[in-house]
Amino acid sequence: MSNKKAVQKTEKELEKQRRTIRRLYTLVWFLACPLAYVVARLLGYGQINIVYWTLLVVPLLLAIINVRQLPPVAVKPRPLTKPEGEFPEEDRPDPAGEPEEPEEEEEPPQAVSRSRWMGLLLRALKAPAIIAFPILVTLIVDIIIRSAA
Repeated sequence: MSNKKAVQKTEKELEKQRRTIRRLYTLVWFLACPLAYVVARLLGYGQINIVYWTLLVVPLLLAIINVRQLPPVAVKPRPLTKPEGEFPEEDRPDPAGEPEEPEEEEEPPQAVSRSRWMGLLLRALKAPAIIAFPILVTLIVDIIIRSAA
């Protein structure tokens, strides 16, 4: 029993360390983007904004790839039967006939509900948004500062 508790405690500590490291990397990313931009502008590199606008392509492509991998949304099928009186006499199904065997079909990809799909979409767009946010904020602030000066 104590061995299982020790393993669980170690796993919890490792997960806590991973979260701390992820937060640290995120903080460094949020600080490094504007800092690198400001340093490049102070050193006289005027074309750095072109580089930053180009960097926005990476999160955009990542978002497109993530969204394309989402499963389809489940759609409730509508019955295609007509009311009883609309069948011509020769096309009316024979109620005493043997049931037809369904043909084997390929399995379609597993569809998910609309709410589950929205959750998956938000999760798929989280990483690209985190990557793009500091770049975009840096560029917008620079545009505002340059237009005010």
